[in-house]
Amino acid sequence: MKTYTEPMRASREFEAVGEHLRRGETPVLVTGCTPVQKAQFMYAIGAPFRYRLVIAEDDLKAKMLFEDYREFDPDTVYMPDKDLIFFSAGVQGNATLRARMSVLRRIAETQENGGRLTVVPTTRPRRGGVHAAW
Repeated sequence: MKTYTEPMRASREFEAVGEHLRRGETPVLVTGCTPVQKAQFMYAIGAPFRYRLVIAEDDLKAKMLFEDYREFDPDTVYMPDKDLIFFSAGVQGNATLRARMSVLRRIAETQENGGRLTVVPTTRPRRGGVHAAW
């Protein structure tokens, strides 16, 4: 993986974001990258942290980001969006609830065994973009 991450470590922007994270100044907003570059950047900058939370603006972008990020870090889970309209509507609601509970179980297990985990949920921010917080 160093082949993918080492070249960006020399950039001022990478160092600036890393410094904000080390000081606990979160969340950090990163824009202007292709989807794969975003996943690569987040993987590299989040490497020192046990837990990483990467929030996408909608469900489709979260799924895409999850797929890209999982290529760099297999300890990544996707948290489905809680659709309030259809959440209690039968099979769809139950499948979403089971998937969300599975993610919560994985978070608890990771905390117990001291592992590493990246969670990719969605939100509806006022402005578009992908947000990453560690």
